[in-house]
Amino acid sequence: MLYLFSISNMKATIIFVLLSVCSILTFAQVASPNPNEYEEHKPLLYRNEVKYGLTIHSAGVGFGFRRGFHITGNSKRIIEGELITMKSEKEIKTVNPYYDNAKAYVYGKLNTLMIFRAGFGTQRILYGKSERGGIEVQFNYSGGFSLGLAKPVYLDVVTDPLNQFNIQTVKYDPTKYFVEDIVGRGPLFKGIDEIKAYPGLYGKLGFAFDWNSKDDRISSLETGVMIDGYFKEVPIMAFRKNNEVFVNFYITFLFGKKWYTN
Repeated sequence: MLYLFSISNMKATIIFVLLSVCSILTFAQVASPNPNEYEEHKPLLYRNEVKYGLTIHSAGVGFGFRRGFHITGNSKRIIEGELITMKSEKEIKTVNPYYDNAKAYVYGKLNTLMIFRAGFGTQRILYGKSERGGIEVQFNYSGGFSLGLAKPVYLDVVTDPLNQFNIQTVKYDPTKYFVEDIVGRGPLFKGIDEIKAYPGLYGKLGFAFDWNSKDDRISSLETGVMIDGYFKEVPIMAFRKNNEVFVNFYITFLFGKKWYTN
């Protein structure tokens, strides 16, 4: 059932990506009925750019930035940094029905995983705005260092079976605390001083569509696939085999500006 659930989520993500791209292309065609206007328009070459983005992917969310430098008229060198959350496909939220003030939690979750990425990439302009009705189509690829940051999960549990009001916040231990003992999730930042680092590598491949009508401004949507790989399993869930490699589809909304000088 969990396998089918994850497959259906992946299909929904792909459909969402395709619908988003089609919507942007349709909007640009309607807003630009006269393509000859773009054929005559030759934008200046802005040698620098900076972009900020919000990412939604098939196992979490994130935000980041990119700094771009023109190599040629149609290609740029990219420096990027990003921070994203990463869930296991096996996570299912539950609530203990025997406690009135119970909070939702994920049974069996050992660690909350966040990933920091820092790397380099290349952006190639496939079609300018004059060729695609006001939309610039780009092909992007990047890669670099990926650092997984695993924070232990803390839960509110009943530590005395004879007194259900004796609730304490403890680090989750699957050998000691079971479904009937757990009241709910603990404080969000509890255990932040116990974070363990998992170094690895990442790669991204995607297409971007910039529809901003101003040459020195950026409003774009990027969609593609991203891969994070580590040298050993990252322990997100108990009772399950955890992953060393995470493959996800993503959508990133990017906004920024361009300028001439270095």
